Amino acid sequence: NRFLQLDHIILFHFASIILSVCLILVIYFVVKTFVEDNTLRISAFIVAVLGGGLGWMSWFSGSSDITSAGFTTVNAFERGHEALSTLLLLLALSFFYIYCKKKEGKHLLLAVLAGFLQTTIHPTFIIFYVVVGVIVSFLFIKSVKNLRIFLFPLGILLMFGVYYLTFLNGL
Repeated sequence: NRFLQLDHIILFHFASIILSVCLILVIYFVVKTFVEDNTLRISAFIVAVLGGGLGWMSWFSGSSDITSAGFTTVNAFERGHEALSTLLLLLALSFFYIYCKKKEGKHLLLAVLAGFLQTTIHPTFIIFYVVVGVIVSFLFIKSVKNLRIFLFPLGILLMFGVYYLTFLNGL
């Protein structure tokens, strides 16, 4: 803001617009990851962005996307930090899913980095990543056939531990 000399309110809305565009791109990436049919993919993308999340899909019935405002994209399109947090959450889980399917280490690294960055915005999500990571790791251990899959929850936990001891412990 020192270079732009913008009012703080304008800067907040400018950041919200930029991060909302980034979130829209990530939503398309997520939908592309899970939906193969092109027509259904575009339809799912439009409904996910305009509908406020993925809760309308039949296989997500009863999900927190329907019931929890913090998990939908409604808050994310209004606040820049929520958009950033949501896009990092979606990227972390998508890259972990891709790793479970393709078994390429770069996807595991991207999942860990996205998950860690998201926990720096909302530290309580560390519990979510560890619980989901451990459960999914046990479910996919037979298909992945190595213990490297446990680097997702363990990597995020270790990085968060250093972050906590360095920055959050004093708070």
